[in-house]
Amino acid sequence: MPSVEDQRAGREARLPFLPSPPIAPESALGSADLTAAMAQRLMALQPGSGAESLQALRRAFPDSPLTLRVAALDMAMRSHSS
Repeated sequence: MPSVEDQRAGREARLPFLPSPPIAPESALGSADLTAAMAQRLMALQPGSGAESLQALRRAFPDSPLTLRVAALDMAMRSHSS
């Protein structure tokens, strides 16, 4: 009977290597500019909650990563409170 390590090595050898595409395509805008554009959009939309804000940003900027959308929400909240 083959050992557990031999069985694991056999399974891993059969798995194909598939390179993944980038999470978000490179944008013509820099990340700071994109975050500012997202925040301006949020201020114009005035969503009722954080969840609505992130949903609106996802619809408007589908290729942007979550980290930028959250940064834009933070930027919009900071500018709204000041």
